[in-house]
Amino acid sequence: PLRVRAYGPGLEYAITNEPTTFTIETKGAGQGSLGLAIEGPSEAKMVCKDNQDGTCIMEYLP
Repeated sequence: PLRVRAYGPGLEYAITNEPTTFTIETKGAGQGSLGLAIEGPSEAKMVCKDNQDGTCIMEYLP
């Protein structure tokens, strides 16, 4: 069964130096930590906002 899902515009496209976001849904995944990486030609700064409902919003600056 699906336990972790990621979706949103930041997974489909991004514009350099413009912040973009995507959502990660972990409902049903149980306790644990979440590790993320955005790969590309340079390091992207990432910020995670926990919505306290089993989802978090990831914002990054490509």
